[in-house]
Amino acid sequence: MSAKYRPEDVAAFHELALRMRAELETDILPFWLPYVDRERGGFYGLVRNDRSFDEGAPKGLVMHSRFLW
Repeated sequence: MSAKYRPEDVAAFHELALRMRAELETDILPFWLPYVDRERGGFYGLVRNDRSFDEGAPKGLVMHSRFLW
């Protein structure tokens, strides 16, 4: 049996999806993309508050798992 959603629920889900996409494209990706480690993969393990980073810092499994999730 397939799930039935009320039109107002579908509209709310659609609005949420739009907001999530906007957050991803305007805040999350622009912040993190400069910190992609193109030589070793993943992201740099240490990004400081001033947005400087340490290329040699160890990478954390939890951080990378959160990115994938």
